[in-house]
Amino acid sequence: VQFGIELDIFNPQVAVRTENLDLRRQLSLPDDAHLVLSPRAIRPIYNLDVILESIPLVRRRFSQTYFLFTDYNVDEEYKKQITALADRLKVADYLRWLSPTNSRSEMAALYRTSDVVISVPKSDGTPVSILEAMACGKPVICSELPTLREFITSGENGWLVPVRQPASLAQAIIQFLERPEWARDIGMKARQAV
Repeated sequence: VQFGIELDIFNPQVAVRTENLDLRRQLSLPDDAHLVLSPRAIRPIYNLDVILESIPLVRRRFSQTYFLFTDYNVDEEYKKQITALADRLKVADYLRWLSPTNSRSEMAALYRTSDVVISVPKSDGTPVSILEAMACGKPVICSELPTLREFITSGENGWLVPVRQPASLAQAIIQFLERPEWARDIGMKARQAV
């Protein structure tokens, strides 16, 4: 029995422009920046290092792309490693660490403001955060794991990428950013799946 998703909160209603602009100003982001959100905990299992390694590849094609991480359930040693990796890759300026929130409405607004939501762990159950993003009509990119194939069909209502392959992740992100109408269609099919 899976957790339910509150569809009255997590929905694709058009993000209120002021809501969108307020978030971007809070995070010192350009109004026209592409936003890629990872809503998962700061722990090794979630492969944030793989996401960081994909950033230079994505930014080569879309230089105005920023990556958002939710700063909760933090493994402090892993976060130090991630921060050092971001410095080595010279991508620290394109990251934003978001304060944790218990507000479902704030999370729904964050999903709606993002262009793409990603989750690329090496192991997973049924991630509620991904179902919430899908309910908000957002295209999601996830690891190609058996549990995720139960509700995501790659290329139809989301995108599945091989585990620990930054180039595949970057290519999937680029596909969604290059084809926004297709990404919206994928997001609406994701909503239907939820």
